[in-house]
This record gives sequence, C-alpha cells and structure tokens, in this order.
Amino acid sequence: MIMRLHYAWIVAGVTFFALLASAGIRATNALLVLPLEHDFGWDRATVSLAVSVNLLLYGLCGPFAGALMTGSCLSRWLLWRWASV
Repeated sequence: MIMRLHYAWIVAGVTFFALLASAGIRATNALLVLPLEHDFGWDRATVSLAVSVNLLLYGLCGPFAGALMTGSCLSRWLLWRWASV
C-alpha cells in the first residue's frame, strides 16, 4: 500500500519556509546598522529609531492588509500584488 502525503503537511511546509524566509529578510536590518552609520554619518540612535518606526508600521499595517484581503476578492488582490512586484 502506497502512503500519500496529506495536503495539510504540504501547506504546513510551505508556511514554515515562508515564515523562515520572512524572518531572515527582517533580520537583515541588524546587518545594515553599521553601514548606515558610516555611509550617512548617522549615530546608532537615529538608525535604531528608523528601524523601530519601520517595524512598528509593519506591525500596525498587518491587520488592515488582512482585512483588505478578506473583504475583497483575494485572487484579484494577489494578482494585482504580484503584477506590481
């Protein structure tokens, strides 16, 4: 008897790798602090404030983006989003 992989495991795997990739992309801010300090002459507090504001806005926009996707046709919204990238 051949055991087939349940579809939920595929969804869980794709979700895991998407979250892993997004965490890696968000972690690159820490690597950019020193180059931003040297290139623009900013101090660490200014760079940290900019990163903090970015993270705050990123977190605050999440629920609104979710509501926008839920309220509208999701496939049309994703098609528009992918076309804009």
